[in-house]
Amino acid sequence: MLKELPFLAGRVEVFEHPLLPNETAAEQTLLNYPIRFGFLGLANRQKGFPVFLDAANRAIRKYSPRVEFHALGMGAKALEDLRHQEALTRRPAAEHLSRDEYTAAIARLHFTIFPYDPVYYASCPSGTLLDAVSSGKPLIAARIPM
Repeated sequence: MLKELPFLAGRVEVFEHPLLPNETAAEQTLLNYPIRFGFLGLANRQKGFPVFLDAANRAIRKYSPRVEFHALGMGAKALEDLRHQEALTRRPAAEHLSRDEYTAAIARLHFTIFPYDPVYYASCPSGTLLDAVSSGKPLIAARIPM
């Protein structure tokens, strides 16, 4: 970076990447049918779960059985939109998933979807985004202005 932006010399700090060494990308998931899309983490409005559900319902109506939608995480108790989940192959869990179960489920996905609400995620990090990046999964994400 300093080669391209030398004026940053003395102003840039390098940190170790916060990924666990045993959770690096597994073997690439070959793209075949059904194509598996996943929502990671707490199924709430801030993370865009209603948007994910809407996309899942539309895609299932048009492309079933060639697509699947998986919610990997807990369901938000306060979220009224937890109905209309019939399009989901895997619905939000009632309890926390173990880390091993969670990472194994991510490994089976082809794509991860992050329809985050920019009001909540404009300047705060997402652990589930790091999970997707560390697994090597392609991201489909909402544009969040910086």
